[in-house]
Amino acid sequence: MKILLVEDDPKVTDSIQNMSSLQGIDCEVIDNGLDAYYQTRREDYDVIVIDIMLPEINGIDLLKQIRESGNNTPILMLTALSSVDNKVKSLDLGADDYMVKPVSAKEFFARIRALIRRNDTNTRDNRIIFSDIEYFPYKQQLFIKGKKLPITKRESMVLEILLRNSEQTVETETFIQAIWGRSVPKNNLEILIRNVRRLLEIGHSDTRIRNIRSVGYMLENKPF
Repeated sequence: MKILLVEDDPKVTDSIQNMSSLQGIDCEVIDNGLDAYYQTRREDYDVIVIDIMLPEINGIDLLKQIRESGNNTPILMLTALSSVDNKVKSLDLGADDYMVKPVSAKEFFARIRALIRRNDTNTRDNRIIFSDIEYFPYKQQLFIKGKKLPITKRESMVLEILLRNSEQTVETETFIQAIWGRSVPKNNLEILIRNVRRLLEIGHSDTRIRNIRSVGYMLENKPF
């Protein structure tokens, strides 16, 4: 189990790291919101714990940026602020749980385990499989022939639409409205389609994205 703790109070970080070690949990600490955001783009975690009062980027803004990047890792907000408004705002922005400091070790790790169980259930329930492609929308994770490949938020939206409509033609306008919600140059979609095709090639997938002239695209198995 691996968690990211975003907290700038050494007393709190030392305490949680020591407790994590006793629980057999790998706890990585970052003391500011900006570095934490970039770290969440590079590494996967089972749970992210965020304090609201942070330097560089505060916890609320960090939470918002993480969710907007397409990262659905469970997030626990940990703060000394007991304001109901902060709690409501955090939950509305995508936090999964909220605790006010000081917290008991027993309750803290019980909540961590609960978030991981909930995430595992959501991940299993939302898995999409077609041929050798396995995609987990909840965590935005792509596997081809068992190998995990990096994928951006918009690329994942293209792939998910294709997977949910495999072997059916999806019109160009359907992609555009689902991804951008407004009219954009078709070249924007073509770039994303090309990127997803490249991922299929990198993974040596037995599938392909076929261009249906003047209509849209279709995900299908390659002909033998």
